[in-house]
Amino acid sequence: MIHFGIMLVTVLLAMYLSGWFALGNAMDYLQVLGIFLMVGVALWLLFYLIFGELQPRFSFKQVSS
Repeated sequence: MIHFGIMLVTVLLAMYLSGWFALGNAMDYLQVLGIFLMVGVALWLLFYLIFGELQPRFSFKQVSS
């Protein structure tokens, strides 16, 4: 939760202030928030699969060999 809060304050704010997104109404702000959340979920899933599933399997094979 601490990491999410820090990312929310820094990265989301940077996304809003960067000028990369047109922010004309409330829906535009919600779309940027959605992009932020979707990228966060995708990265979390990717790193979970790498370090939670794949890396332990490969390290177990090396130790048992």
